[in-house]
Amino acid sequence: MHRSSSEPSAADFAACKALLRKGSKSFAAAALLLPARVREPASAFYAFCRVADDAVDELGEHAPP
Repeated sequence: MHRSSSEPSAADFAACKALLRKGSKSFAAAALLLPARVREPASAFYAFCRVADDAVDELGEHAPP
């Protein structure tokens, strides 16, 4: 089976899980209770939200008063 470049790889999901473990221990623990079929997508969604939130926070630090 050919995987398109837009599909996440095992390395992508591993990076998301690492961000989850580092960024939110409570969400990481709760994610273990999710069904296996949604655990990786939920981790990816959390990672997206975490990165977006950090980017907005960083922009806010540099915004003019």
